[in-house]
Amino acid sequence: MLSSTPRCFSTPTSFLPSSSPLCLSSSPLCLSSSPLSSQGVTKGFYVQLRIVGIGYRAALSPDGSTLTLKLGHSHDCAYVLPPSLKAVVPEPTLVGLWGLDKNQVTQAAANVIALRKPSPYKGKGVRVEGTSVKLKPGKRK
Repeated sequence: MLSSTPRCFSTPTSFLPSSSPLCLSSSPLCLSSSPLSSQGVTKGFYVQLRIVGIGYRAALSPDGSTLTLKLGHSHDCAYVLPPSLKAVVPEPTLVGLWGLDKNQVTQAAANVIALRKPSPYKGKGVRVEGTSVKLKPGKRK
C-alpha cells in the first residue's frame, strides 16, 4: 500500500518509518524538488576551461567527439568525450563543456584538468575559467 505523500522512490510505506527522509518531499534525496534537476533539463550545465601557457591549445575534431590538447607533452593528448556531452572551442585556449548531467560535465572537466594541472610556480596548465592559482615563490638568493 502506497502513501499519498510525494516521494522520490516507489517504496511501500510499510517498510519506511514515519520519520524517514524518503517520505518527505523536501528531502535532499528527492530530486523532483531540487533546483538542479530542473536546470539540467531546461538549460543544462556548462563548464569553461581556460588553458594557460605558451603553445598550449585545444582543438575539436570535425565530428565533435574528440578533444585534442597540446599541453607541452611530447605528444598530443586526445580526450574522447562521452556521447552525452558537447564541447565548444571558441578560442584555442578556451574549452566549453555542456551536458544535461552535472556529474558527467564536472567529471569530464576534471579529467581534462588532470591532463595538465596548473603549475604552482608558473600557473601554466588547464583550469576552470574564473579560478585563480596561488603561486608559490621561487628560489631566493
